[in-house]
Amino acid sequence: MHSHESQKSVSTTESANAVFASAVCLPLLRDRQNEDGGWGFHPEAESRVEPTCWALLALMQVASTAADREILERGLHRGTRGEGWVLGHFAGLLGTSARGK
Repeated sequence: MHSHESQKSVSTTESANAVFASAVCLPLLRDRQNEDGGWGFHPEAESRVEPTCWALLALMQVASTAADREILERGLHRGTRGEGWVLGHFAGLLGTSARGK
């Protein structure tokens, strides 16, 4: 494959991934966030650290609207069972302290 064709293929893949993320992934994450700000392993399950972290990592990559960022912030600051555990562990990645927003 020529360089131009390769770049076109990557661009098409990136575009398809962005459409999938906004059409499928973001609505799923929005709808499945628990009251405490975390996510469970399946719908209506109690929040757990692992699925909450996976959801937050996904949101960090694709959140583009204020509403998406609000969901991300809610998950970071409340975490699982309101303990704030998640923000403490993500603080280094975000360049923020575990105490403040």
